[in-house]
Amino acid sequence: MAIYIPKGDLLILLPAKCGSTWIRRAVTALEDTYYFLGPRELRGHGTLGFYGDNFSKIAAFIRHPYTWHVSYWNYRTSVLGYWEPERVPIDKCCANLPFSDYMACVYNKFPNCVGDYYSRFIGPPKKRVSFVGKLESIETDFIRLLTSVGVTYNRERLSTLPRANVQDDKHEDSSLRDLVFQHETQLYQEFQYSP
Repeated sequence: MAIYIPKGDLLILLPAKCGSTWIRRAVTALEDTYYFLGPRELRGHGTLGFYGDNFSKIAAFIRHPYTWHVSYWNYRTSVLGYWEPERVPIDKCCANLPFSDYMACVYNKFPNCVGDYYSRFIGPPKKRVSFVGKLESIETDFIRLLTSVGVTYNRERLSTLPRANVQDDKHEDSSLRDLVFQHETQLYQEFQYSP
């Protein structure tokens, strides 16, 4: 499932752990027509390869690579409560480990884990989709996206949407942050994230 907004021929792809729940809620504030596309089992996370690039504008949202791992690990261990090794490669290799061991395992097996994952939604470097927003500025970036294609929305309703799936356990560890930065340097630089 992705979101398609006919006005502007806009496709919004929704990488996991990058604000997709908030975005699915936010489109209800649109005054223009929108559609959820694709199979429900993808839970909104269909990739660029699945939908193709035959749209006037394609957008996706990302987040800081380190906090992506924190959110993903928390989701698998606390919220969802299980891993999916038959479907997700990092789950197959690195499931059920304490966070620091999970991180070491991920970057041992998948050296550019987050960058490779994001590329499935935003395209490869030098061939990115036309709009990449950030979770850290999701409301502002979402409004900027809508404005860029002339989509109308209820500003008050959009501004009152609370953040979704905010988790308390942040696993702050400078050595793990350094590990992610060492492997994802290109992503940090391209999207101006600090280590």
